[in-house]
Amino acid sequence: MVLLDPTLVTKALAELLRAHIRRSPAWPFTTYGQPLVTCRPPDLLAPGTLGVHLYHSTEEPYLKNQVTAGADPGPIRVIPMAVALYYQVSAVGVGIGEPAAAQEQIMIGCAAEALHDHPVIDDSTTVPRAEPLPPLRVLSSVALDGVGNRFRVTLQPAAHQPVSSSWNAPSPRPALYCRLVAVLLRRATSRSAVRRVVRHEVQNFTGGAPRLDGSQNALTVQVPGLPPRSLVARPAEVPVGGEMTLTGYALSGDDCRLLVQHYQWPGPVEADAGWGVTATDDQVAATVQQQAGGRAITPGQYSARIKVIRRRTLPDGTTHEFPVISNGSPFSISARIDELEVVAGVGTVTGYAFAPPDPASPAFPPDAVQVCVGDAILTESTGAAALAHGEFRVRNAGTLEFRVPADLPAGLPVPLRLFVLGAESPPRWFTP
Repeated sequence: MVLLDPTLVTKALAELLRAHIRRSPAWPFTTYGQPLVTCRPPDLLAPGTLGVHLYHSTEEPYLKNQVTAGADPGPIRVIPMAVALYYQVSAVGVGIGEPAAAQEQIMIGCAAEALHDHPVIDDSTTVPRAEPLPPLRVLSSVALDGVGNRFRVTLQPAAHQPVSSSWNAPSPRPALYCRLVAVLLRRATSRSAVRRVVRHEVQNFTGGAPRLDGSQNALTVQVPGLPPRSLVARPAEVPVGGEMTLTGYALSGDDCRLLVQHYQWPGPVEADAGWGVTATDDQVAATVQQQAGGRAITPGQYSARIKVIRRRTLPDGTTHEFPVISNGSPFSISARIDELEVVAGVGTVTGYAFAPPDPASPAFPPDAVQVCVGDAILTESTGAAALAHGEFRVRNAGTLEFRVPADLPAGLPVPLRLFVLGAESPPRWFTP
């Protein structure tokens, strides 16, 4: 935390001394009662009082002009100034003679014990108090808690000759000197800031490891009566035959390959040449095909990784490949709708992957395919009977039939929405 009022730190130090001295076995409570601790200078202390006096402060040299990471730290006025605070802790006894001197020495001894036992003052610093009072939370008592304050307390080995010369009284009183760091004084408010360092890395090659930030693909939606609209889906939700783009940085090299991973596959597979993978430094484009690495592509959720290969010539003249694989980025593959034809209230949808394209593959789980016409959700029919209103049937991987709901208004365009294994195909409009 940064602050502008050092008296809060002084008050926190006084509260710590007051609570610690009261519980110290060296303090004769029955004789002196509750210890009196104030923030007054030595020449204004009342009898029977311990004073905590801030007599000097200076900028901490080890934290001077500390700046955040970045090319331009900005003007000095927006950087907090770390200061060290120097305190003189002195005591004045009641009366004159030996009893007063003894009281002063006990006060100073208990204060030295308190500062020695609490070399760091932060949110966890507590001092026990006499029952029924709860333990004193030092920074909480002056509203400096909860913001990361942390002060280091150091007893200063002050030489006796300069200390004696600093007193105006005929004879100097018992005193000790301590130092608190680091207190950050409040800075001016900045309206702009430099960019942060995202991450630090050590790389074997110039350019760093490849990293994907996301995936996307462009969709064209044609609503009847309106001009076509181009949309961008992020993450990508692309049908087979559609093109998707992976964005990031350090994605190009001597060779670039796309690795595709389905959650049911044991591991990622490398996309075939038919995917047409092309890469620049910040983008990789690919066209989704029906297979990848010998595995059939079905609708669902996938993860893409980029393998960047860099070739280097070794001292013996041979060439060695150094592959580096990026992080994963999610994307979806949706069923492809090629044609939609509606005749006498019965619609036929042709495309790809309404069912497993490989007959040897396991069938899709129940409710894997969902069809919506307008606001109505159709019911799947698994029998061979004619479809009723509001039902649909998947004939094979490339054909789906449905019958429009009975209450659907005639003559008005409505959208057909198709979901297969959680991936939605671009909507198609028709007029029943």
